[in-house]
Amino acid sequence: MAQQQSAGLNWLLFTVLLEIIFYTFLWLWNEGVAFFVSLAFSLIALFILVIALIAEWIEPSRVPKVFFKVMAVSVLLPWVLVGIFILFSDLNISALKNERFF
Repeated sequence: MAQQQSAGLNWLLFTVLLEIIFYTFLWLWNEGVAFFVSLAFSLIALFILVIALIAEWIEPSRVPKVFFKVMAVSVLLPWVLVGIFILFSDLNISALKNERFF
C-alpha cells in the first residue's frame, strides 16, 4: 500500500512539473495564446473533474485518489501561473490589448 501511495505522489509531482514547464514555455513564447490556452485547459480539466466526481459519488469505483488530485492540480496550477506571470510582466498582456493577437 505504501508503494502505491509513493507511486501516486511521484505521478502527482511529475504532472505538476510537466505542467509548469509547458505553461512557462507557452508564456515565454506568447502571452495571449498562453492566457487562452490556460483558460481552455483548466476549464476542460474542471469539467472532467466534476463529471468524475459525480460518477464517483453515484457509483464508487477503483479509480485511484491520485487521479482526483492530478485533476485538481490541472485546474488550479494554470491560474497560479497566470497570476505569477501577470505579476512579473506588470499586467502587460499584449494579446488582450491588441485587436489582432495571433
